Amino acid sequence: MSVVAIFGAGELGGALASKLAARARVLEIRLIDPAAGVAAGKALDILQAAPIEQSATRLTTSADDAAAADASVIVLADQVGTPPGAPPVEIQGEAGLALLRRVRTRNPRAPIVCAGTSQAWLIAHAAAELSIAPTHIIGSAPYALVSALRALWRWS
Repeated sequence: MSVVAIFGAGELGGALASKLAARARVLEIRLIDPAAGVAAGKALDILQAAPIEQSATRLTTSADDAAAADASVIVLADQVGTPPGAPPVEIQGEAGLALLRRVRTRNPRAPIVCAGTSQAWLIAHAAAELSIAPTHIIGSAPYALVSALRALWRWS
C-alpha cells in the first residue's frame, strides 16, 4: 500500500496518521482537512517523531479533496474543531455523502474505511446512492479498524 488519504485531522485522524507512520508500512500519508494549518502542525509533530519511530513515511497535508485522487486507501475520520474532552466530530451525514461523491469521481477504485463509530448511515447511503460496492466501503470500531487495515496491507 503506497498512499493512505485520511480525511480529517482531528483527534481520530491525527492518531491514525501517527500510528500508521510509526508502523512504516505506507510510503505516504495525506492528512486532508479544511483546517490545513492544524493538519500541517499535526503532520510536523508526527514527522519529528519519525527518527525515534524509525519511520520514513512521508506526510503531506491539504485542504483539497483532490489530494486523494491516487490514494490506495481512503479513510474518513474526524475534522479539526472538536472541543477538548468532547467526542470527535466524525465525517458523516449529508456532508460525508457529498464528500464521498466528490472523492469517488476522482478515485473510484480505492477502498474506503469509515474509522468513526457513528458512520453507519453514511456507509448505507454510500452503497445505495453512490453505488459503492459493499466490498469497497467498511465501517469500524477502533479495534476493527486495526484488523481492517492489517487485512488491506496483506492485499496490497
